[in-house]
Amino acid sequence: MRFLFSLIFGLLLGGSSLVADILYTVTALGALPGGFSQGYGINNAGQVTGWSSIGSSSGGTSIHAFLYSNGQMTDITAGQVGPQGYSAGYAVNSAGQVAGFAELTVGGQYLGRYAVIYSNGQVTNLGGFYSYGYGINDAGQVTGDSVASDGTVHAFLYSNGQMTDLGPGIGFGINNAGQITGESATASGDVHAFLYSNGQMIDLGFGVGMAINNAGQVAGGDDDSSRFFPNSDPTAHGRAYLYSNGQRIDLGPGVGIALNNAGQVVGAAYASPGDTSPSAFLYTNGQAYNLNDLIDPSLHLFLEEATAINDQGQIVVNGSGGAHLLTPVPEPDTWTLFGVALAGLSFWRYRRVIRSLRPRLCFRSRAAY
Repeated sequence: MRFLFSLIFGLLLGGSSLVADILYTVTALGALPGGFSQGYGINNAGQVTGWSSIGSSSGGTSIHAFLYSNGQMTDITAGQVGPQGYSAGYAVNSAGQVAGFAELTVGGQYLGRYAVIYSNGQVTNLGGFYSYGYGINDAGQVTGDSVASDGTVHAFLYSNGQMTDLGPGIGFGINNAGQITGESATASGDVHAFLYSNGQMIDLGFGVGMAINNAGQVAGGDDDSSRFFPNSDPTAHGRAYLYSNGQRIDLGPGVGIALNNAGQVVGAAYASPGDTSPSAFLYTNGQAYNLNDLIDPSLHLFLEEATAINDQGQIVVNGSGGAHLLTPVPEPDTWTLFGVALAGLSFWRYRRVIRSLRPRLCFRSRAAY
């Protein structure tokens, strides 16, 4: 009896303290016919974008951008990118608009590789030369990079039909306020992360800014090559970071690739300096977790990188088997746990009553014979 009352009060006071660590269900996103997929962006509706390899009529392989929605993967550049052409989606906003790139053709004539927005079945060319769109916000503004006339790569902001040159560098992420993060070369030749806000470029220090949320927090890494695996020197790992309120928080070896509006960061991390293969990680509430430890081990999956997270905590990961979507398993709330404990107390009281009646029931049974 004392134990049950202690359990009830413990549940009321501690809430989920008796519940195991965060766990995730795993959904394989599949691939376009004959292909292998990688996911890179997610919105709050759980729509995912990325690319999937496809077989061409000539027997070769190319990649096409996809949008995964309601359990279905759609080739969003089919008809505007040939079977031997290339396209990819890197970010998706709340309206389901996708930013990425596509090799466009008209009447069989190759036009070039351009940053694009996919929206309502249409692919819009954003312009530039050999350009890529990496981030999109809910207003349809896009950031990415384009090759300038001198051959250098420049970051851009696309807004209201116009592409604005932000100078040498790459824009990777954009929030709903139009703030952009990315990487830019300094006068000395080093690569620094930047925050572009209100027309000003703010230096965030050595490395790259990969994503920015609506609070202006930035996730990234202090090695400009760490976003792309494998590195030229796979044992020379940079360190992931979260930039918040003017401070860079060190998240350990690896790179922060994405974050949500709650400040949760996902990316790729290394367990030790000599590792040549990363593991997908989640940073939340001051702690970093290997996502491979938070899924069902019987699935026999290895998750190498987490590339996107939405405000519901759903995470896009790439690894063995291609692209997957992780969805948090809801923790039972305090009142649910209270109900379980109360049911246990009721059962315990029921057993006490039955035990107290048992001798009399037995006596009456004997007397009946």
